[in-house]
Formats: sequence, C-alpha cells, structure tokens
Amino acid sequence: KHEKSKQKRGMAIPNLLKGIRKIRRVPFLQGIVLIVLLQFMMTYLFEFQYTKAIQEEVMAHEPPPISFEVRDYQPDSSLQVSLLDVNPIETNLAVAHQSETEMENKLTQKLGMLQVIFSAGSLLVQIFVTSRILNSLGIISTLLIHPLLTLINLVGMTLRFNFLSASIGRSNFEITTGIFRNTYHSSYYAIKENMRDQMKEIMEGFVKPFGAILAFGLLYLIQQAHSPQTETMIINTCMIGIAILMLLRSYKLHTDYTAISYQNIGNENDLPTRLNAIEILGQKGHEIKTELLVKYLHNNKETAQVKRHILKTLKLRNEPDSLADIIASLQDEHESVRLTALEILNTFPSLNSHVRNLTFTKHHAISTIKKLFLTERSSSIKAACIHLLAKFDDHELIPFIIETLQEGDEQVQRACIRACGTFRDRSIIHYIQDYLDHKNSALRGEAIVALWQFKKLRKTLSHYLEQMKENDKKECIMAAIYAVGKVGHRKDLAYLVKNLASSDQEIRKKAAYSIAELDHPAAIPHLVEFMIHEDHETSHKTKKFVNTLSQELVENVEHLVHIRVSEHINDVLEKSGAENLMELDIETLEKLRIAYATVDEHHEVHKIENLIKEKQKSNPNPAYETSA
Repeated sequence: KHEKSKQKRGMAIPNLLKGIRKIRRVPFLQGIVLIVLLQFMMTYLFEFQYTKAIQEEVMAHEPPPISFEVRDYQPDSSLQVSLLDVNPIETNLAVAHQSETEMENKLTQKLGMLQVIFSAGSLLVQIFVTSRILNSLGIISTLLIHPLLTLINLVGMTLRFNFLSASIGRSNFEITTGIFRNTYHSSYYAIKENMRDQMKEIMEGFVKPFGAILAFGLLYLIQQAHSPQTETMIINTCMIGIAILMLLRSYKLHTDYTAISYQNIGNENDLPTRLNAIEILGQKGHEIKTELLVKYLHNNKETAQVKRHILKTLKLRNEPDSLADIIASLQDEHESVRLTALEILNTFPSLNSHVRNLTFTKHHAISTIKKLFLTERSSSIKAACIHLLAKFDDHELIPFIIETLQEGDEQVQRACIRACGTFRDRSIIHYIQDYLDHKNSALRGEAIVALWQFKKLRKTLSHYLEQMKENDKKECIMAAIYAVGKVGHRKDLAYLVKNLASSDQEIRKKAAYSIAELDHPAAIPHLVEFMIHEDHETSHKTKKFVNTLSQELVENVEHLVHIRVSEHINDVLEKSGAENLMELDIETLEKLRIAYATVDEHHEVHKIENLIKEKQKSNPNPAYETSA
C-alpha cells in the first residue's frame, strides 16, 4: 500500500486524467461529480449571502454616525472666540473606529451564536433522523431532499431578502447538507472497489476545490458587472439555477444508480462486487426488473452464495410476482439455497395476503413444499417445510401435519407440534397433550410452548415445566431452557443465568438464546462469543438467530462483534510477526478469512481466498506451509 501511494504521488496528473476518462465512461459517476461540484458552489454562495444578510441586520441597528456639513461660511471678524483643548478631527476618528469595532464584535458574536445553533441542529438530525430517512426512502430519494429544500429556501430569500429568510435558509442548508453528505458517501458502494479510492481522491482533491473556484469566480464577475443594488438579486437567481440543475441531475441519478448495480452483477466481476450490487438493488428507490435478477437465480452454474443474496433481495422487494421464482428455488441443487428459499417464504412480508389473491400460486407452493418434504433427506429442511405449511390456510394441511407428527423423526415432530401451536384452536389440545408425558424432553418442551396460549392449562403446564427445571439430565435442562425462553418472564432469569455458567457449551448457548428472547442484555456477550465461534455451523446459526431479535439487541450484538473480531485479527497478526500478507501461512490466512466472513467483509474474504489459492499453487504441500 505504501509503494502504491508513492507511485500515485509521483504521477498525480496522469492519475487525474486516467480517473477523468473513467468517469466519462460511467453515467453514474458523471452525475455524482456534477452534483458534488454544484453542492460546493452552492455552499460558498450561500455563505456569502448569509453573511451579507447578517451584516446588514447588524448595521441597521447601529446609530447613524455624526456628520458635519460645511458650507460657505464667513465668520464675523469682530467676534473673538477661544477654543481650548478641542481636537475635533482626532475625536471623531476615534469614535468612528470604536463604532466599527463594536459592529465587528456584534457581527462575529451573531455569526458564532447562529453557527452553534445550526451545528447542534445538524448533529441531532444526523443522530436521530438520517439513518431512518435512508432506510425508508433509499439512497437517491434521500439525495433529492437537500436540493429540493434548498430551492424552496432560495425562492423565499429572493422574494424577501433579510436576516430571517437568510437564517432559515442557512439552517436548513446546514442540516440537509449533513444528510446529503451521508447519502453521497453511501452511494460510493455502487462503484467497484478498485475504483473507489481513486474516485474519492478526485472528489476531495479536484472537484471540491474546483467548485470553490467557480463560486468565487462567479461572485467576482457579478460584483464587477452589477451595482450593489442588483447584486443580491443576481446572486440569488444564480443559486436558484444551480439548485434546479442539482435537483434534476439527482433525479436522473435514479436510473444511473440502478444501471451500474445491474452492470456489477455480471459474471465478469468478482464475487464481492456482485454481492454488493445485489444488496444495493434490495434498497428502496430502485425500479428494478425482477427478471434480470431471476436469470442468475435459475442459472445452474451460479454460485450458492449469489443465489442466497438474490433470494434475500427478492424478499426485501416484497413483490407478489417474485413468489413463483422463490418457490422454484425449492428445487435447487444446493441444499443451502433450498433452505434459504424456505426461510425467505416463511418470513416473506404479507405472504398470506399475496397468496390469498393468487390461488394457483398458493396451490403450487403447497404441492412443491409437500414434494420437497417427502424427497428431502435433511431434517432441517423437513422442519422448515412444516413451519411454512402451517402458514397456509388450507384444509388439506391438517391431515398432512397430523400424519407427519406421528411418523416423523424428533426434529420433524418438534416442527409439527410448533406448527400446531400457530393455530388458535382448542382442538389442538387433543393432538398435543399426550406429548406432555413423552419420554423425549424436547417434545415435552415443544408441547408446553404450543399449549401455553390456553390460559386454563397454564397451571398444569407450569407444573410440567417445574419438573423439567428440577431434573439434572442434559436433555431436560435444554428443553426447560427452551420453554422458559418462549413462555417465561423476567422472574425466570435466575434459572437461565445459572445455566450460562454451565461447562456444557450447548446448554450455555441455549441459555443465551432464551435470555435474548426475554430481551435482556445479559445475553449480548455470550451471543457474540458464539457468533465468532470457530465452528462454522455454530456461528451461522447464532447469526441467523440474532437477526430475529429486537433491533436494539441486534445493534448491540453487531457492535460488540466488530470489536471482538478486530481484537482477534490484531492478535492473529501480532502473533504471526509478518510484515505483509504474503508472509502469512495458510493456517493464519484461514483464521483471518473466518474472522472477516463473520462480519460480512466480502472484499477482504475474497482477497484472502485469492492469497490462499496462490500459496496452494506455489506450494502444494500444506503441512510444510503451515509449519513454516
């Protein structure tokens, strides 16, 4: 990296020209460059007008200076007047200087006070509002807020230019600039990683200073060509023109942003770029053609990771037409894709309302899921099939679930009991109550949870639950912890916290899950421990579980995970003693790959995987490589 930066410093002009040529080939980059240029022109013009308005306000409240008018005056020669110790010229100059100093002090004080208010408002908006706006509107729609509000304020300043209109305009400009800056930085992720740094350098080192030069050049020309009386109107009119141009180009950026994301999905790009583009298309504000994503989803040569990301994007889009494509993915050759498709359908927003209006889609979904259940070997997928079937209101499902409950293995039986628990029908007691005395503790726990909805049974169910809590067998402890997490209260936390100290990892994990389901922060460090666990399956399952929790818990867990992963990476690198990545052995690189994969740093994972492949080619003896 150091060598690359040295080369860049020695080739500043060629690199700039190279970057400009790249920008000319990409409409999205052209739009971003123009918008940033106009933004910085607007910043300096707004600052000029705002300062002028405050200066006029301060001067308007200053008392008029004393002036002396001298006319042709012939004194009476007979009058003799003696003026002692009077220095009129010097005194008037001192008074004028004092008045000027007071005015400067008032101007500085007013500018400073207002700047503090504007900055405080901008900070509050950044903390409490910006992320919510981005999530609800999307990148480009949020980008439109700044030029639109600026245009409205400029019209007000033009119609009546005074301290009030300029202050309101400046405050709104300051606040929405923060939103604009956040949004435009987020849009960088649509650019390929190998171009990103170069584009940032061009923006910071060339476009922004050039915007300042254009703004001051425009002010100079206006001041030279117009009188002070018309100068304010001309500058405001120019600013309105800039705001309109900025608004129109931001609006056109919608299609450019979507187009560059589609382009980045292509097979010619590396995996991290493709995954990033798919995630971007899942954001709000994109008018996407679903068939362009679906062609990759149904491509047999496509990787499972890309397919899983596309399924998640289709869920975010929440379009009824995509249900058929998700259902088709239940027949995919990759087990992870089939399981993801089931999970997506299970959590698909408004699934019932969609299938209620799409009768054939509903029938096709039920028949496909049943077929998958009968042919699938994986117990996890069979269980997911039962969970999903329970969501469909169909008279044929009840006999299928009851029959499967009697004949399936433990995991499938648990799924059937859980599915029965989703029906608010007292008749399910007839089919489930016998499992309260079942020899399998996990099935007893599921039966307690499924029947807990009926208040008249809770006393009996509490008795069964207490019996399980008093039992020292591992399977009973696991089942009791699970049931407490689903139906328990804060008073049950003592039992769960006691099991957090267990020497058995499975018990500790189950206790951490149940504490999290009770929305208690004591689970956070333990969930983080299992998310960064060396065992991939443990890490993957914990990550999926965390996503089902409250937003506050999810954010706290993710924050701590990043800290722990950073510390782990630092420890690994310090112990290695290497000065660059090429010096690391395959075992150390694999540790780094797992760490970066935990926090979804796809680009870093991709780089490390390429390094591992290079090392394996150059040295096919892994035992020697590890020991080295």
